[in-house]
Amino acid sequence: MTDVWIELFRNGVAPAPGADALLCNNPSPNNTCEVVDKVWYRGSSALMLKATKLQYAGNLFLQDDGSILSDQNPVLMDFS
Repeated sequence: MTDVWIELFRNGVAPAPGADALLCNNPSPNNTCEVVDKVWYRGSSALMLKATKLQYAGNLFLQDDGSILSDQNPVLMDFS
């Protein structure tokens, strides 16, 4: 199983246990912070998957008055 955020933004290195949290605003202006909702994936001998893009998309999920729709940042993923 692969954590996409760690793969794409941390070069495969998870934050150290006990380290300060890399908290996100909502909507988040960047992808360098860590959200609680994770995207994990795995391939198989029949299917080779590679994560190519992760984007927090909170700015796409706003109410008409600009307030957030959810307390979590929505996550968009692309795979090849």
